[in-house]
Amino acid sequence: MPISAAAKKLKSELETYGNPPNFPENTEQKFQYQIMEQLGISKEIIPEFVDAYRWVVYFPPRGREHIKNFGVHVDHSRSFITTDLNPYYDSFIRWQFTLLKERGYIKYGKRASIYSPKDKQMCADHDRAEGEGVGPD
Repeated sequence: MPISAAAKKLKSELETYGNPPNFPENTEQKFQYQIMEQLGISKEIIPEFVDAYRWVVYFPPRGREHIKNFGVHVDHSRSFITTDLNPYYDSFIRWQFTLLKERGYIKYGKRASIYSPKDKQMCADHDRAEGEGVGPD
């Protein structure tokens, strides 16, 4: 699930069920709030994750620590935040793709894709809450 969608789902849950949420019983539905609790995130800071940028700040250091604990040696001195939080990297990637397209290494074709106007991005079939298996018109 893309970060922006997870943030929106959490915001919706908190608006619908309160904070702390009082979820309905006897449901198979998995709530974003519960998933975050299972990850060990304290109930006090979970509401901060309605802001998608909070995810970008919170999770990378923990991911690096998990990789380190797993015994993988990675040079993180060259890691990049690939969102608009890092405008320099974003402009570099735009320049790089423009150059690759101009040199003929990238070609654009027609391929039907599903686009989420709510999240303003492409989404896979399993990312949709409804309409799974329905193709683009």
